Amino acid sequence: MKALLCKNFGPIADLVWTDVEAPPCGPGQVRYRTAIGTLGFMDTLMVRGLYQLKPPLPFVPGAVSAGVVTEIGREVTRVQVGQRISALDYFGAIVEERVVGEEAVVATPDNVDDEQAAAFRLTFSPSYLAWSNGPAWKRVRPWW
Repeated sequence: MKALLCKNFGPIADLVWTDVEAPPCGPGQVRYRTAIGTLGFMDTLMVRGLYQLKPPLPFVPGAVSAGVVTEIGREVTRVQVGQRISALDYFGAIVEERVVGEEAVVATPDNVDDEQAAAFRLTFSPSYLAWSNGPAWKRVRPWW
């Protein structure tokens, strides 16, 4: 399968689209066909070796992707094969098929496209959690 691979820490331009071996799907994991993957600020830092988490080289960058479930492990209970989902993990998103733990997966509603699902997970979720868990929530009312 194809993946965007970071072979050495450096600029984004050094990433290569190449063949990699498909990972197995374990008991508590979900495999899905990736429709879209994101490269955000955290990912650009990680590729350059400037993020606090430095995955072992080579690695597939990208924290968030969305797609359709193609396989589930025997312990998975919240998603089904054929279901649309998005997943958030530190890296591994820019790949044709991704395997993540069930805890990383959120179902994508029918009225949300894959691009929106991926953007929501990467941008909105941390902002909302910071707002709802911080002291500002008592002083500010959001538009929603």
